[in-house]
Amino acid sequence: MFGRKYAGAVLVLLGTVFLVGSLTGVDLSLWKWWPALLISAGIVSISKGNWKGGLIVVGLFSAILLSNLGVWSIDVSALWPVLLIALGLAIFFGSKQSSRRDTVDASQKLKVDSLFSESNQQADGDGFTGGTVSATFGSAEVDLRSAVVVGSSATVDASVMFGSVTLRVPPDWAVDIQSSVMFGSIETKRPEPAEPKARLVVTGSCWFGEIQVTS
Repeated sequence: MFGRKYAGAVLVLLGTVFLVGSLTGVDLSLWKWWPALLISAGIVSISKGNWKGGLIVVGLFSAILLSNLGVWSIDVSALWPVLLIALGLAIFFGSKQSSRRDTVDASQKLKVDSLFSESNQQADGDGFTGGTVSATFGSAEVDLRSAVVVGSSATVDASVMFGSVTLRVPPDWAVDIQSSVMFGSIETKRPEPAEPKARLVVTGSCWFGEIQVTS
């Protein structure tokens, strides 16, 4: 819920600034402030528990914003090739994890944190209540098809920034998407069951990435 309200507030603020500039003809140099949008995404991610990924995004785009505003004289744009090289190396070496699927006890609170890497986990057993999944400059796949929900529903909070999260759920689960999206997508690639045995609620936020729910 917080992520959705924060994303809405950022859009309202940006829209207001654009409107004022359009009506008054004042040059607000809004292009200098574009990193603020990504800083906001980082703050939302931190609020969802993705500390490492959120802090990296906040730190990186705060540096770019300060450079745009002339607070310091470092030409951050010159560092983009270094960032791309570092990102490529991190993804290349992190991808070694993708061939291995780790099995976790479904009765334990799910906690998946994929930062510059790929994660592949399977929850197995009874007692599933939900948990958190985050992907920042990486991807995470969570297989819940062998998990049994406690009661009638479970909640997974998915936080995505420049990455992707895939949730595989049993065909007899209903899925309720309550996530906020900005410059990203959330897709459900499965038919909803006529008589669901359990309900999975997906919350969180998706910024510049993708959340996919399938069976």
